[in-house]
Amino acid sequence: MLKLCVLLCLLQLLLVTATAGTSVPLQDQQHYPNCTAIPRSECTALYDLYYATNGDTWLSTQGFFGTPQVCHWPCIYCNEDGTHVTDIYLYQNNQTGFLPPSIGNFTMLRKLFIFDNFITGQLPSTIGNLYHLESLYINNNRFSGSIPESIGKLQQLRFAVANRNGFS
Repeated sequence: MLKLCVLLCLLQLLLVTATAGTSVPLQDQQHYPNCTAIPRSECTALYDLYYATNGDTWLSTQGFFGTPQVCHWPCIYCNEDGTHVTDIYLYQNNQTGFLPPSIGNFTMLRKLFIFDNFITGQLPSTIGNLYHLESLYINNNRFSGSIPESIGKLQQLRFAVANRNGFS
C-alpha cells in the first residue's frame, strides 16, 4: 500500500510538473488567496507547513504553488469534491524546522505521513483538532517534549507511529 502511495505521489508530481509550468515559491501571506476550493484555514496550514519545515530544501517541492488548485499539488490529496485536504504524504522529504500549530486546521484530514524527516520541537496540541485522522506517522524525526494530551480526542485514529523521536 505504501509503495502504491509513493508511486501515486510521483505520478501526481509528474502531472503537475507537465501542466503547471514553473512553480513560483510564495514568500508571504498575501499569496494565500491563490488556493482555490479548500477553506482558507487549510490553505494557510499548507503554506505554514511548507515554510515552517523549510520547504525550499524539501526533496519534492516541484508543483507546490504552481497551481491554485491545491488538490493537484504533489503528495496532497483531497476529498472527492476537492473541498478539503484529506491526506498529506510528505515523508522522506528532508523536512527540517517544526510542525506549525496550524496543522490542526485540516478539519477533514485522514492521513498524515511525515516520517523519516528532521522535524524538531514539540508536537503541537492542535493535532487534537484533527478529528477525522485515521493514520499518523511521525516516526524517525526529532520531535521532543511530551505527546500532547489532545491526541486523546482523536477517536478515528487507528494507526499511530511515533518512535525514533525525543518524546519524554
